[in-house]
Amino acid sequence: ETPTWILTLGQENIRRLSVTLLIDLLNLERDRSRAPDLTADLATLAEDLLMAGDYEQVQRVVTALATRAADQSAVAARASRQALDRLAASTAVREAAEALGEMDDREADQFGEICILCGPAAAEVLLPLVAVETPTRARGLASRIIVAMGAPVVDRLGPLVKSPHWYVQRNAAELLGRIATREAVPFLQPLLRSTDPRVVREAARGLAGIDDPAAARAVHMVLRTSAGEIRRAIVDALVAGRDPRV
Repeated sequence: ETPTWILTLGQENIRRLSVTLLIDLLNLERDRSRAPDLTADLATLAEDLLMAGDYEQVQRVVTALATRAADQSAVAARASRQALDRLAASTAVREAAEALGEMDDREADQFGEICILCGPAAAEVLLPLVAVETPTRARGLASRIIVAMGAPVVDRLGPLVKSPHWYVQRNAAELLGRIATREAVPFLQPLLRSTDPRVVREAARGLAGIDDPAAARAVHMVLRTSAGEIRRAIVDALVAGRDPRV
């Protein structure tokens, strides 16, 4: 039995035990003054696990923190939210994001769930991956994660919308169109005024897919004021979508 016992002292088992014990402490904590130190320890542990490539255990830690952050009656709710924000901005998450295109499907799914649980702040480390002209696996995975975050992430896409590069603006319009919430309308409107038909086409397609009066008004306005290639790009986008409202 000795070899089996020795295996329990392996690095992987020790990491798993550390995660289990700290999560248990978080769930049992009743002293509000101790919550910040405990959640900080969990965030540090998550960073170490990310550096080690153990996404499964990171997912456990982040799930526990997100659960506490969502429970406003929990003594560690605020501290857990702060820990998630700290983790989202950490070097460990940034470096993991840079390797997203090299992850296998399982790792990419786990990292995506980690980002979603951390919240919109994690989207900022993904923006460089979608700010490219050529479609890549990393861009596709990053886009999927950002879209899954939904309406709360829209404000984080501002740097893409304001980019001087047409392809970054186009990618921003695509993401906003896929999120398809009313919060995206103010960000898509300025893209309709772009001088590049490729950007305008994607922005029009995005607005046409948002069921909100403000989105319809934006399309109506640009159709009345545009001409030439820009107008054709808008019309083509609207017709291609086959939306009954068009």
